Amino acid sequence: MNISVEVLNFQSFDDFDCWKKTEESKTNSNFVLKCAPQVRQKVKVWYFYCSRSGIYRGQGSSLRQLKSQGSRKIGSQCTAHMKAIMDRESGNIHVTYCSTHTGHSIQLSHLQLSDNLRQNVAAKLQQGVDMGRILDDIRDNCLSKSLSRDHLISKKDIHNIKYQYNIGGIMKHKNDQISVAAIVNELEKEEDNPILLFKKQGEQDSLNRLLERDFALGIQTIFQVQMMKKFNKDIICVDDTHGTNSYDFYLTTLLVMDEFGEGIPVGWLISNRQDEVVLQTFFERIKENVKIAQPKWFMSDDAEQYFNAWKNVFNTENTKKILCAWHVDRSWRRNLKNVSDTSMQTEVYHQLCMLLQEREESQFRVLLQSFLTYIEEKCVSFYTYFNKHYCNRLEQWATCYRIGTTVNTNMFLESSHRILKIVYLEHKQNRRIDKLLTVLLKIARDKLFQRLFKVEKNKNTHRLCEIRRRHAKCLTLVGKVEVKPFDKNIWTVQSEHFPCTMYKITKVAENCDCQLVCSKCNICVHMFTCTCMDASIHATICKHVHLVIQVTFNPQIESENRMEATDFSQAFFESRHGKHTAKTNVLTSIDELKLLVENSSSTNLATVHQHIKNAIAILNVSSKELPLSMPVKRKCSTAVNETQRGFFSTKKKRECKTQTVSKPTPTQIFYEHSKLKNVHPEICGVCLKQDDGSMSQDIYWVQCNSCNLWVHQNCDDLFKSNKTMYICKFCKAKQ
Repeated sequence: MNISVEVLNFQSFDDFDCWKKTEESKTNSNFVLKCAPQVRQKVKVWYFYCSRSGIYRGQGSSLRQLKSQGSRKIGSQCTAHMKAIMDRESGNIHVTYCSTHTGHSIQLSHLQLSDNLRQNVAAKLQQGVDMGRILDDIRDNCLSKSLSRDHLISKKDIHNIKYQYNIGGIMKHKNDQISVAAIVNELEKEEDNPILLFKKQGEQDSLNRLLERDFALGIQTIFQVQMMKKFNKDIICVDDTHGTNSYDFYLTTLLVMDEFGEGIPVGWLISNRQDEVVLQTFFERIKENVKIAQPKWFMSDDAEQYFNAWKNVFNTENTKKILCAWHVDRSWRRNLKNVSDTSMQTEVYHQLCMLLQEREESQFRVLLQSFLTYIEEKCVSFYTYFNKHYCNRLEQWATCYRIGTTVNTNMFLESSHRILKIVYLEHKQNRRIDKLLTVLLKIARDKLFQRLFKVEKNKNTHRLCEIRRRHAKCLTLVGKVEVKPFDKNIWTVQSEHFPCTMYKITKVAENCDCQLVCSKCNICVHMFTCTCMDASIHATICKHVHLVIQVTFNPQIESENRMEATDFSQAFFESRHGKHTAKTNVLTSIDELKLLVENSSSTNLATVHQHIKNAIAILNVSSKELPLSMPVKRKCSTAVNETQRGFFSTKKKRECKTQTVSKPTPTQIFYEHSKLKNVHPEICGVCLKQDDGSMSQDIYWVQCNSCNLWVHQNCDDLFKSNKTMYICKFCKAKQ
């Protein structure tokens, strides 16, 4: 083996460093220092070795596996090296360079990115250039050059460069806890301090509520304080998410709904545990800023600590707790998997969906007692689960108890958490709390500008688009669905799918300053009510209300199609008449122009000639716009048009066999409703039990004369006062 050794001289260390980088780029190799330079009496010596030399030694707990290409260390010593000796007086560099590599081949995967590329990428990131654009520029330059390690850069490498150079100044210290403390100290010095609560791990709590190992960081900006003060009277949503850091800390979000029907996060809490003590401490700091918060509804998932902590801080006399319908539906689906019979799973789930769509409390009780009687015989395991977890809190999940809520699920919170992880965290696994804190403050800032766009520029929101979509749907129902006046300001509208079902629309207000307005109907969501599920749950202008407005207040809608031909003909004749009048004026002007040209000098004729050419060009174009005769509606050709050939799939479609039950159709809902009507109830509609709790062996029942609900005589005091005609307390409350 021939080993090549060269001796080189340089005038300065900068010249040597420039040559070294060029040589590494040519040979696709890296030379690294294994120790600090040796300083002697007159010289300073550096020893550079091939980066492939040495033995791999794992660091830390060795939980992470090696990359697919393995370690760059070859387990032995490569002969390639550099020895640089600098004269400390003159600064000259004497270099001994061995360029022969042994024990390994040249592999780009084991090389590092060049310093020049790292600096260029960091500069572009600092300027705000997108990572995709940076990759495109590097890969486009690769086409005209030989392949090197710099051309194999990936998004992961760019993320590492962003972390190394601390782009954005997020990381104040390598230790995450020290960095977070530094950011908090900076924010607390500002006039608009967004930090509500800060408890370090390893320190004692001043109130002796939190443990020494607990961590808590509460955030609420001035904008969030204003939004919570303004919109805390309708609904408050609370939920947490995980996966935002590497310490398994939870991120709890507090959210309100604005006048446009969109969610605004008004507070965040980062904590190591989610219990009543931590949440109560956070809500107490919220109360110091907001003072009063009395929402009509409080929505969370199926966990008690959120509402318990809230009612320990705020007045909940007029606040009702409701569960997220999506979480309830997910819990039912999961428990139904324990039922072995798949047909029984589908049947029970469809009946549960039917219960969720019942609006009247009395009818809901009738269906519920039939449902419990039915599944007690057919599905004992689910009956036990449902009776234990949901029968004792009907007001939290049943639709009939949440009429008028603006939201039915916590999807606004889920959407907010999804935007955080995908848009702001760029779908990457975040590890540090300081970055999460910076991102949350950035979200609060962006929410401020999004609100300014909606208020100042009248930007279309999601709920406005939904109102317009329902308006377009109602236009397809004109003439197909029956609309009748029922009373003053009351109408009935026939159901689209079930002609026997009628919905009642009531006008409750003449005008309103609401922002959720249909511009074509000139009404808002608060002016009309409807008994359909869409209007009851989503608090929007349903298609039935749109239909009443179009049929009752805009009767000319049915004749619009007949007027199209007449309007077109009239416009056509008017345009033709206007053209003939203009033609007469042009011909008169031409005669005057002839006289002026004959009597004028030749100095201005060139300019006049140019204007005449422009006029001729305009007439040549405009003569092709309209035909010389009246337009004729042509009949469609009887010849079969040959369709153009295009690509088509030849793959055999595989049937999708879903393991979970699907949502029922309106027909299936009607079928399950009819089935439960034929079930003779054996469970009381008030206590939801078979036994009335009395000492007597005989159980006495009574049926409501209004809704046909069966109850124990001992469960309703109204029966004792009027034994001739019994009306249950649910019908009595409705009257």
